[in-house]
Parts: sequence; structure tokens; C-alpha cells
Amino acid sequence: MDTKRIPGKTGPAQKLPLNSKPDVKNLSELPKTTFVVSIDTDTSFTAPFRVRPDASAARGFSLVLLEGEGNQESLGVGSATLSVNVDKAGTYDLWLHCLWRDSCSNSVRVNLADAPIFRTCESNIFNSWNWVNAGQYELKAGANTLVIKEREDGIAIDQILVSADESYIPTAVFSDGSDDGFSLRRFADSFDRSPGHGLDPWIVISGNWKINFSFDPNRIPYQYALTASAKENDEESIIIHRDKWPGNAFRFHIFAENPGTYGAIIDTNTRLEFKCGSEESTLTLVSKKRRDSIQLKSFELKQWYRIDVESWASVCTVRIDGHRVMQFLDLEFEEKSPGFFVQSGRCAFDDTFLESIDWISDNGKQQIDWGGNSDLMRTKINDRKIISGKGVLEIPKRGDGLAELILAGKGRALSFNRPAESSTTVKKNDGTEMQVYEFLGQRPVNIKFKESVQIPQILLRYRQKHSDIYSIGPYHFTKSHLLDSSDYLDFTAEEYAEMKESTDTDKTRRKARMRPVLGEENKAAWTVKNREWQRSGGSLVNTKDFATITHNQEINGPFKLSMRVKLAEKSKLIVLLNIIGLKNRKITMAADLVADFAIAADDSWHDVFIENGLNSCRVLLDGKEVFKKDMPSTLGSRIKMIAHSGTVALDDIEFIIERHGPEHHFYGFDKRESDWLYTGKADWLDHGGIACAFASSWVSLDASKEPGLLWNKRKFTGDTLLVATNIEENGEWFGWAKGHTHHAYENIQVSLSPEHDVNKGYRLELCTEDRTKTTLYRNGKSVHEIKQIGDFPLRYQGGHTPYAPRKSRLTFSKQGSHIIAILNGKQIMDWVDSEPLDVSRVAIGAYETRVNFTNIQVIGKEKKKTD
Repeated sequence: MDTKRIPGKTGPAQKLPLNSKPDVKNLSELPKTTFVVSIDTDTSFTAPFRVRPDASAARGFSLVLLEGEGNQESLGVGSATLSVNVDKAGTYDLWLHCLWRDSCSNSVRVNLADAPIFRTCESNIFNSWNWVNAGQYELKAGANTLVIKEREDGIAIDQILVSADESYIPTAVFSDGSDDGFSLRRFADSFDRSPGHGLDPWIVISGNWKINFSFDPNRIPYQYALTASAKENDEESIIIHRDKWPGNAFRFHIFAENPGTYGAIIDTNTRLEFKCGSEESTLTLVSKKRRDSIQLKSFELKQWYRIDVESWASVCTVRIDGHRVMQFLDLEFEEKSPGFFVQSGRCAFDDTFLESIDWISDNGKQQIDWGGNSDLMRTKINDRKIISGKGVLEIPKRGDGLAELILAGKGRALSFNRPAESSTTVKKNDGTEMQVYEFLGQRPVNIKFKESVQIPQILLRYRQKHSDIYSIGPYHFTKSHLLDSSDYLDFTAEEYAEMKESTDTDKTRRKARMRPVLGEENKAAWTVKNREWQRSGGSLVNTKDFATITHNQEINGPFKLSMRVKLAEKSKLIVLLNIIGLKNRKITMAADLVADFAIAADDSWHDVFIENGLNSCRVLLDGKEVFKKDMPSTLGSRIKMIAHSGTVALDDIEFIIERHGPEHHFYGFDKRESDWLYTGKADWLDHGGIACAFASSWVSLDASKEPGLLWNKRKFTGDTLLVATNIEENGEWFGWAKGHTHHAYENIQVSLSPEHDVNKGYRLELCTEDRTKTTLYRNGKSVHEIKQIGDFPLRYQGGHTPYAPRKSRLTFSKQGSHIIAILNGKQIMDWVDSEPLDVSRVAIGAYETRVNFTNIQVIGKEKKKTD
């Protein structure tokens, strides 16, 4: 079974939105040795592939293998065949224009011109059309046969390109029409593969670069990250193989394991250098003409940090965890590929993302076409015609709105038609002052100059829309069990042989882990009692009135629910978005009955899309709004659906969670979660891996000897703050060995504090005093206790599976003067503080135990970042 299953980087996947049609170029713009084939109704295919109309595709059709329709037992059954015609024989690069769903749906196998083997075509850009290189082939003049074979489902392809020009990189789709739009390029790599698959497309310049890896995914930190170590003055470096990125945003995560010097290559002449010690750290931008350093107040060893570097025009901006720490406006860049280096010490890099930046400049020589939108004139100074005068200048509309505007020149009496998010004055090396404005949103920006000005330079950077999404599902109900994708199974033949020859064969071997879709146990995706709902014809259908089905994962905060619904006559469906306390959010839909909105009993499937916000709810039916209502804020819970009456059929259910919003943050630990600071002397491992009952992505804590806490780096404000987390068993679980042990967790700590101190603010401790009590502390003193007896929603039973339920969800919040705790959907505490404390920090941890945490959510108004 050759299925790609990503370690911890998967489960529910990080996504970019299906938000736009790709840029379009005219076929006449292709190099003479480059040829394009588009998917259309004549494309030959075998199931489960299909060709279908697709508004986002280049020519209106795409070749798709839908999520859930792949042949897991016999991969490779589905295929498609196309003819690729070239004028001359020669060596050609093959490119596929692909739309991948996630990291378990991002590859196909290809063979062109009867090559000896099928190659894997794969990339790490999700839910956004992207060109993927599929290798080089020797083609004959005339027709050559391309075969695309099934490898993973949840994929789409709309164009194929071959080019004899090795330097040519496609960035748009091609048609007979034309569009002068910006050509967006993206590259991503999360290193979620075993070493046997190599480092392609990276090129090692020097040193020993490798993917941190063990056959046992539960025992090493930062597994599936790119690592290197170097002795003093013995640099190791690596770059992305395609070397032309004129203006780019380079994002990556960095983990400094021990003192040393390491960082990012921006281009041939420019690099970002972190020098980390046990006491202090510095950041230096090194370029041809300058070397600028700053001391970093909070950059520690053995912590993950997210780094964003924007390089465009002469501008370089550096952010750490979203905070701007550097900005230079007078650099010179070469169009070379970014990468990493290690000069000394050991360092890990992960979750890289590279994207071209859309920018334009007006400096009198280079001139922006302002159209008829400007009241200003041009004045000739030396050999330049610079913008001058008084009045309104309308910024050209491009991309997803203006992100950054940089002005130089005399005269500063200006205003905008909408406020800038920030304004900063930056000095160039020659002393020239530049004003930098940042904007959010897509509304057009106009500048009004109240006095006469001369502007020798204007720089504009445009935004490309991103959404960082965590998805649960979709559930198609075609099979009784789901393949749990969190364990890694895509080893090479050599790696499987190495496992087999190991002295610990039973501990390292792998097999697919299956999980029931429906069941009464909490390890099933959906809880159904007494077979009230059953799978029928590839969908979910109720068997009685008032049939109830509950999703296994509680969700706190906003989410979107997408599903298809079919109702018979006199049928009603109730959706409960919160089932704790009195603040239920209930939506009803029915055929021929009273409800919030009607669905026709026409024997057809209807698309229902629910947007569940913090304080409101909205529903679209077949793309049209049918329900919108302000609703009180809730604490979140599992989602429940009730077939009130008649016959209700459900299908393609998917939950979509925006990872970061204005007042909410979600952490699935399916990737590096750099918002969290690991503290204490306990051992933390952030990884995905395998377990007996659940294979998932989590952060593991071994606090058997020393306590450990995860502190969120963000600071919050206001009267409401909430944190929620899944709590799971930690186990001595190696591969699929039969003998293993589960540890009964205890002394779980959740803290809402004014600073990084659990003895200040409010702290909840679960399963204390030999798992008999839950205790609330206020400024370090016990103020409320709950005995874990009777109907307490967590029961210690000992034995191999020490707790029922095996996975728990704990929510702890401050709502004004009320301190509230919810465990497994039941409110266990509502303690009122007569003198409520201000809190702004969130922490999760434990002592004298071992435990796993995942799907952590934080809800609260964040304090504005300072640079």
C-alpha cells in the first residue's frame, strides 16, 4: 500500500483558500519551445478520475479525483491519458497545473513518452492552483503520450505544459485571451517526508543537511524538520533550486538547538544572521554595503519562532512572530533563490513558504500609470519627471488591496481616505527620510496632499490574500471506517527493508490505522446511539424521528460548517452549534414545516453553508443567504444534529476553522506552532505520531520529574479570555508492537494570568490529589474545589485504558467576574469573584505526569503588536 500519510503535519490540514481564478496569459507569450495541453471533455480517463466543469480552471474543465473517492486498497486504478505534441525532439521539462487539497492530497504519478518509470508529481501548496514540476523527459517530434495515475485523492489538474527551455518557469495559465495581471509564484516545503525521499527541490551547497527523523515518531523533538550543524567557520548552506525570485516574501520557522550562528539566505549578497547564546541573541542583516545588528530581547534557544522576510524593490522588512524588528529601504537585491545557512551550532528549519510580491515604483524614471485618477502633475528635475503639486492621488487597484505605501520627498501635509494601520519614519543610509504606511483590507486608497509637494519616489506593495485554515473532514459516508492519516506510511522500499531488519521490528513496523465513522465510542468521528443514523447509498440517513448525531470534536470560537442536505416531505433538521447551558445556538431547516428556512423536498441535494461567528450566525442555501442573526457569545461545544421528523440525508460534512482571527486563535499542532513558549525543565515534543486509540497531531509533555508549561506569546486585553484544549493519554507506544502502556495523566494546569506566573491570576488544576479533585486557585491560593465523583464527566478506571472518556476537552474562561470550567461538554464550575483580576496571558501544562495536548483554542481580544 503506497499511500502518502503525513506525520503530524496532517490530520486536518493547513489550507489556502479556493478564492480566485489563476492569472491568465496569452499562448503567444510562451517561448517557442514550450507547449500547453488543457483538460477538456475529450480527455480520456478511467474512474475514479473524472473530468468536470470547473469555473476556477484554466479552460473551464479540470481532471479531478475527489476527496474520499480514491482506491485505498488498490491505488493506481484511476488514470488519465493525454497527447502532448512538440515540434522538435529533445529534452523537455514537464509541468502540471494542480490544485491540491492538503498534505494527504498533493500528488499524482506521471509517465511521459513511455519513460522507464512513473514519477511522483508533488508539491506543498494547498488549495491554490500552482505549477508543479514533474521531471525531465526525452520527447520525439510529434505526439507523445502522457499518463497520469492515481496516487492520492482530493486533487485537480487543468493544464499540462512541456518546455525545452530548462530556465522557463510557468507562473500563469494560458489561453487565447490575455491578461496583464501579476503572475503569482509560490513554493512551500514542510519537510514531511522520510529521508529516503531526498531533499529535492533543495540544492545543498555545502555541509550535511538532513530531515530530522526516526522510525519511532514519539521519541525525538522537531521530527520532520530540516536540520544542519556546523563547527565554527565551517558553514553549511542550502538553497531552493529555482533561482529567480524578483521580489518575494519568505516565511520559515527556526529552532536554535544550541548556541551558534545560523539564519536565512535572502539572495547572493544578502542574508539574515541569528547569533544565539545562552544569555543573549542578536539579529544581523548582512548585505553588500551594510551590516546592521539589533539585540533580540526574547529569542531563546530550543524555541520555535516564525520569521517573515519581505524583499522587494530596495526594501527589506523582517518580522519575528508577527512583530516588525527590522526595515531597510536602500538595499540592492539579486534575483537569486533564498535558502538557509548554519555557520556554527545546530539549528532546525521548518514550514517554509515563498511567494512572489506584487510591487510597483514611481521614481521619475520608472513611472506608474496613474491613469486619470490624479490631480497631481509631473515636474522635470534633472533627468526625472517626478510627481508634484497639490490634490488627490488615487492608488491603482491590484491584487487583494494595497499592503504598504512608501513615500519620499518634501511636504507632509497629507491625509488618506481611510486610516493606515501603522505609520513609521525610516531613515536611509544617506539620511533621507521615508514615510512607511501599512494598510489592511481591500478598499481603494487615495492620498490627499493639502499643500504642494514633490515626491521623488513612491513604492507600492500589494497584498495576496491568504487564509490559514484547519479543516475537519469532509465526511463522505461512503465507507464504515476512515483512514487515520496522522501516522507516516510513505517510506521507500529501502526504509521498509531497514525496518524489517531492525532488532526492534515490532516497534518500528507500520500499518494503516482505521477509525470508525459512526459509533458509540468517543474514538469514532461521530457519536450515534442505537443506530439512529446509518450510512445508506454513500450518505448519512436517519432511521427514526429525533435521531441524534454528535461530532466528536468540540469547537470553541468561530467556524464554518459545509454540508449537503436532502429532505423528504414533512422533514426537519435541527443543528445545535452549542449544547452547553442556556445559550444554545439552534438553526432549523425543513421541508413543508415551520423552520428558520425552507429546503425543497425535490429529491435533490442542497448545499448548506453555516458561518458560526463569535456573536452572530449566517446560513447560505445553494449560495444564497437565507438566515442571519446576532446571537450571544457562547463557550463552544460539540456540534449536534437532530433529524426532528421525516427523512433527512446528510453528506460531505466539513468543519473549517480559521486558525487566526481578530479575537480567536486555533492550534492543531499539525505544524510548528510558534505562538507557544516552552517553559520549565520538563521534556516537550511537538510532533504527530501514533497511539493506540488516537493517531493525531499533538504536543507531548513528560513532566514526570519536572513541571512544564506552555505560555502563549500573545498578550490579550478586555474582560473575557478563554482557553480550551484536548487532553489525551501519553503512552509508551512504539510502532504497532502489541505490548504498550498508557499513562494516566494528572495535575493538569490551565492558567489565565496577568503575566508569566501561574501563581498570579486564575489557575485550574484537573485530576489533583491522586485524581480525586479539580481545584481553582486565585493568586496561588485555593478558592474552590470539586470532587471528581458521581456524575463528574471524567472517570478514572485504571487498567490499560485508565480514563473514560479516553480523550477529554477542557475549557477554562474568565467572563467578567465569572470563572467558568467545562469538561467534556458539561459545566463543572461557575465561580464568581467579587474582586475579579485582570488577566492577559494563557498557559497550559502539568506536573508529575505525562500527557498530550492538541486542538488548543484561545479566545480574547489581543493587544496590538508593537514593533
